[in-house]
Amino acid sequence: LSYSDSAYLLPSAAGSVPPGRSFGDYRQRLVAQDFSFEWRRLQVWAETFQSTFDVPGGSVDTYAGYVETRVKVTPQFFTALRWNRQVYSTVGQGASRFRWGENTTRYDLATVYRFTPDSQLKLQMTSNHPSGDPSEVGVAYAAQYCLRF
Repeated sequence: LSYSDSAYLLPSAAGSVPPGRSFGDYRQRLVAQDFSFEWRRLQVWAETFQSTFDVPGGSVDTYAGYVETRVKVTPQFFTALRWNRQVYSTVGQGASRFRWGENTTRYDLATVYRFTPDSQLKLQMTSNHPSGDPSEVGVAYAAQYCLRF
């Protein structure tokens, strides 16, 4: 569990700070927590984050997190699945309320083969699902060879 609280505006935002207010009046508070579990060939870990930003007229929130599982098929080969989610609060008043970010869900599926302790090949598929227009759902594929030296 961790917590952070600090001002978040940069000096370049000076023109957006209302008269009589200062950079220190606009703070970000973050609460994060993580979890992990291992049993034999199964690993599970998760993290969640809640972040609140002070903005003129109030505050806005975002919640994010993921759950990832990994199964070691053999000592050199494993597969993993990860579910990610981020949601945003609304801003505005009455009928003119809107989300200040686009809620999204993402899935990652990967298989990894470790040739040596210093080299591995990873094949991954990522599927992104924004909550807005369903036609914006995207799928990406990647292959990655990692060499540690």
